[in-house]
Amino acid sequence: MNERLKKLVIIIGPPGSGKGTQAELLAKEDYYHLETSKLLEKIVRSKSQSSFAKKLRKQFFAGKLLEPKVVCEIILKEVKRLLRRGIKKIVFSGSPRTLYEAQGEMPQFEKIFSKDNIKIFLLEVKSQESIKRNLGRKICSICRYPVPRFKKYKKCPKCGGNLIKRELDNLKVIKKRLKEYKNRTEPVINFFIKNNYRIIKIKGNQSIKKVQQDISKYL
Repeated sequence: MNERLKKLVIIIGPPGSGKGTQAELLAKEDYYHLETSKLLEKIVRSKSQSSFAKKLRKQFFAGKLLEPKVVCEIILKEVKRLLRRGIKKIVFSGSPRTLYEAQGEMPQFEKIFSKDNIKIFLLEVKSQESIKRNLGRKICSICRYPVPRFKKYKKCPKCGGNLIKRELDNLKVIKKRLKEYKNRTEPVINFFIKNNYRIIKIKGNQSIKKVQQDISKYL
């Protein structure tokens, strides 16, 4: 595989900032959207009754981030699997989420993609806007595609499945997730800065199209 063709885009930001939406738009081009939350949710929703699986479920539905070591292992394994399939461009929405993950994943990503081919975008929205967006959001019961509150769909625009409100999208859990973001994800931004990564800040309170255009300028 031509090393120059490999590219990694990392989109981070608080819950409801539009990370998944922008990653999906890139996926319509030639990027593979490696959606960490969907990958982990698949494991959490498995039928396993092991103590490990139960612990992950408890953390997940309480709005807490899952064990960083486990997440790191899962992500690196999945990236390597995608590369073996010949996928050259990957976009993450919200990962790495903890300092542990960043420290474990980024050195490996540098070896795979090279530092020059890694772009990091920070979608900035205020807490009240994050809460407002999450409270109004619905997801597809089949493919888990998120539908923003202002989109008047009756069915999933991707697969036609029924739209439901996610267990995590209630006020108590959203506030917990925002606290988790501040305490555990914001240090990742400092890690990027200290390790000479450029953080491209994008105003997340703009229209979806405008945010997409701002991101595209740097790709």
